[in-house]
Amino acid sequence: MKAMLPSWFWRELKASNRKNGVSFPLALWATRAGNVFTTHTAVAAGFDSFPPDLIERYFRQYAASLEISQEQLLGLGRQNPEDTGSPFNMAILALHGSTAVNGVSRLHGKVSRQLFQPVFPKWPQTEVPVDYITNGVHMPSWDSQKADEIWMKNAGKGCWNENLEHLPGDMQRLSDSELWSLRTWARRELVSNVRRRLEYQFRQYAADPKVIREVKDVLDPDVITLGFARRFATYKRPNLLLHDRERLIKILNNPQRPAQLVIAGKAHPKDEEGIKLVQEMVLFSRQPEVRSEWFSSRTMILNWARKWSRGSICGSTRRDGPGKLAAPVG
Repeated sequence: MKAMLPSWFWRELKASNRKNGVSFPLALWATRAGNVFTTHTAVAAGFDSFPPDLIERYFRQYAASLEISQEQLLGLGRQNPEDTGSPFNMAILALHGSTAVNGVSRLHGKVSRQLFQPVFPKWPQTEVPVDYITNGVHMPSWDSQKADEIWMKNAGKGCWNENLEHLPGDMQRLSDSELWSLRTWARRELVSNVRRRLEYQFRQYAADPKVIREVKDVLDPDVITLGFARRFATYKRPNLLLHDRERLIKILNNPQRPAQLVIAGKAHPKDEEGIKLVQEMVLFSRQPEVRSEWFSSRTMILNWARKWSRGSICGSTRRDGPGKLAAPVG
């Protein structure tokens, strides 16, 4: 569940209210017991909110079926239910409609307690009822065969299936040369896959044969590679990469420490703003000064995401807070 409750919550609430003949507060209390709200965003702007008149227009009959007023319904999505001018916030609705709330990492739990503090004005921030459950990765599904062989050699077969406390010590036994060799191999594999995919992509567009020949040399297998492979949606802010274009171009073309970017993803067909973000990325990537340092794929599939995560030096994410980076699984 993200920053909203699915439609079945409303159905369950209505059914409980009618079937058992109980009051709305009691029906809400009973329904909450089956809901857990996992918040994913780290910024308040990531929570959907709607003007009161819009909710009143579409939920008037629903409020009547629950035998409550419009203001009672709107109060479920407000920091202060008595503030009749405030918008209807889906995250606050989820908070009020769930028995437990959690972020997706220790730091994200702390950030979320800050975000939801206004809902609990008399509570110390540390006691705001938001816990955390750290997102995990199934390593055998994401690491490469070569990486897996190295992990098994140092930590033993099935190391990911047991207590993980011993892993840091086991991995410390890896030499710098072994790790660098793995990283270099993974990056070269990524570049090779990018070249093949880009050639296929340009052939689909019936591109000029000269352009198709050029893409066979796109990217440098020996240059630091940054990756962004996610769904293109406004709240994920992929366009932050283009906030300062001149600076980005300078970073990519630094003669002593060059960098390159691999972008993969797509927007929902009905998400016009997301589609515009993709178009913006593609147009920028086709500029002559960045063409050889930037790869954009219009697709994002699981198999491609695995290749991307193995070959990138780091992956862009906003899970724990603005500006945080997460290392790939290797």
